[in-house]
Amino acid sequence: MTPELLETIGQPAFLLEPDQDGLPIYTGVNEAWVNGVKRPRHLTLGETAKTVFPGRFGKVAFEHHISCLQHGVPQSCILTRPLGSALRSAQTHLRTFRNAQGRVVQIVGASQDTTAQTLSDKAQANTDTLTHELEDFVALAAHDLRPPDAPCHHACGYVARKLRRPWGWQA
Repeated sequence: MTPELLETIGQPAFLLEPDQDGLPIYTGVNEAWVNGVKRPRHLTLGETAKTVFPGRFGKVAFEHHISCLQHGVPQSCILTRPLGSALRSAQTHLRTFRNAQGRVVQIVGASQDTTAQTLSDKAQANTDTLTHELEDFVALAAHDLRPPDAPCHHACGYVARKLRRPWGWQA
């Protein structure tokens, strides 16, 4: 795949190729990637993920790139990184291309922003937890909320309704 073909992909995409030391370096990124990462293309090409993304994110991304290069199998991962004052999550899919000798010569990566989905999943988990805790509390406290003679009161009301019908009694 050529860097020009990356522009036809409608989401952030990049190319990696092994350098002379066998490390995966960026050889192409599309405009969507540049806009999403907020890093100029000329500061990215020829660099590894550890250099492009300092910190934990770059280290983890680099490890995935190395693994994909060594094993030659498609991989997916979800990584979270700070971007400005917020955390952004992205699911990245990596796919390898081999030469005639079977050696991996290129990795194509495509990323999708999953921040909204991640936040939604966390909110849903919190809601489920709170709902469960509230249901437990209500079940525990329900016996305290009923008057002590409630069972007798309900039984008397039931008997009174049954007796009124056959004899036509009025209350």
